Amino acid sequence: MAISFFFSFLSTSFLLQVLIILSSPATLPNLVVPASAHPLYFNCSDGDNFAPSSPFASNLNLLLRSLASAGSTTGFNWGSFGRYPDQVYGLVLCRGDTTPELCRKCIDNATREISLYCPRKRGASAWYDNCRLRYSNTNFSSSVDYGSKFVKGSNEDIMDPDRFYMVLVQMMNDLALAAAADPGRFATKAVDVNGSSKIYGLVQCTPTLPGGNCYRCLQQQISELRTCCDGKVGGRILGGDCNLRHELYLFYNLRRTLPITTSPAH
Repeated sequence: MAISFFFSFLSTSFLLQVLIILSSPATLPNLVVPASAHPLYFNCSDGDNFAPSSPFASNLNLLLRSLASAGSTTGFNWGSFGRYPDQVYGLVLCRGDTTPELCRKCIDNATREISLYCPRKRGASAWYDNCRLRYSNTNFSSSVDYGSKFVKGSNEDIMDPDRFYMVLVQMMNDLALAAAADPGRFATKAVDVNGSSKIYGLVQCTPTLPGGNCYRCLQQQISELRTCCDGKVGGRILGGDCNLRHELYLFYNLRRTLPITTSPAH
């Protein structure tokens, strides 16, 4: 079974403090990061670890640098380095409404810190508020990961949950259609609940997914809303190729600022 974790701010901070204590002084500036830089969730692969001086390690470092360089300006980048059996594949994707500056910071941090959370693993994924990163020793570009990796509802309950759920699902269905038709596979929307409050929603798929696969991926997550977030004012589902979020407050930028493209890193 793959190793996967979700850490609160306190537990993640504790983890980083332990790593700092065990690290040399020269590495201290690179390990101290703001709380917003911590991943919402990360997943590490099973199997053999790679050696620090191996060809796979070299290919991974080259790939991460390439992904960070191009992805921070376009909002999305994917590619591979090396040859079998040391070839590595990867992608980075920023949230469609994230500013270029926040995208750059998130990707730089993700590519730098993935080795802390999944040291010497041949596959790893990390989801942050503004971006996500994935790499693997197997080519995942031609497959679709419909599975949900992290599901979380807010702590606050909603009044009139049946009415809320009906409006929420309709909004998410509309967003799934909009994202499937959008070249960047991203969509946001706000709808009135009862005349005095609104639900704000955001969905996003991996930009290289065909529209139909994006729609099916989001529909799978929408079907999980009743289980994860029933009666809650907010919820978030993170998956391998799509994710969704809803809140009773505006949590996204109203203007899209990233020209998400699908050019490969290598």
